[in-house]
Amino acid sequence: PQIEDEKLLELSHFLRSKDLTRLKPVLVSNGVTELDALLSIIETGTLRQVLRGVSISAEEEEELLSEHSIHQYRHLILSQTSAFQERRTQALNSGHLIFLSHYKVEAGTEASLMRTEIEKILGDEELNSFLDPIFLDSENLQDLDELVGHVFKSHNLVLLLTPKVLTRPWCLVELVSAIRKGVNVVPVLVDKPGVHFVFPNDDFYAKLRAGRTLDSSARHLLRERGIDLDEVESVLKMVFKKIAVPYSPHRSRAVRVAELQALQSACRIKVMEDEWDN
Repeated sequence: PQIEDEKLLELSHFLRSKDLTRLKPVLVSNGVTELDALLSIIETGTLRQVLRGVSISAEEEEELLSEHSIHQYRHLILSQTSAFQERRTQALNSGHLIFLSHYKVEAGTEASLMRTEIEKILGDEELNSFLDPIFLDSENLQDLDELVGHVFKSHNLVLLLTPKVLTRPWCLVELVSAIRKGVNVVPVLVDKPGVHFVFPNDDFYAKLRAGRTLDSSARHLLRERGIDLDEVESVLKMVFKKIAVPYSPHRSRAVRVAELQALQSACRIKVMEDEWDN
């Protein structure tokens, strides 16, 4: 059962924190499969009997395998967990669950529809956890630094795949910035009549390296952000290792909801950089 597994995990983590993992097989074979059971045999003075045949120093027994040591460990874990939850809540409240990256000319309407429909299928808890759950640049921001700031505050970047999106420098900056920051990227294939996205192949990457995919102004913008074409190629190859999730704006609502639920499943909550190691 899951509860038993969690209790054994607590025991394992405690022993590992004290560099006493060698004791686990003996403890488990004697029915000590949780930290409370270890505490019990310490309190009843039967620890030595359970660990008979195992080399353990008096210092280890007194300093590491004691009631005080277990209580101290649990207090530390509790304080770390509380601090982590507080940081997690702060990170959620100040960020976005999803940043919608798209080429407005090709997918502006679809991005707006997607945002509305995702917000409808999100639960109240998820919606209330974020100040602005789904970020869509509806204000036509002209400050790229500000836009990248929104990428950095996002847990997921959803890239809407339309024919010319990979030729748009701002979309590429958003994508590279997301990968640099550890933001989960989810490619979404926009499926609508007259729109056909061609996934990058060797010919695409050769043209990219030769400077034939992006015009001079686009390459200049990338250079201003410290991004070269090698990094763009590397990021794209990384992103397209993932299977794109479909989104069909012209199909029935039931189909769209199923597609967006698949998208939701592909999303992640970004782990804070200073999360304690468990």
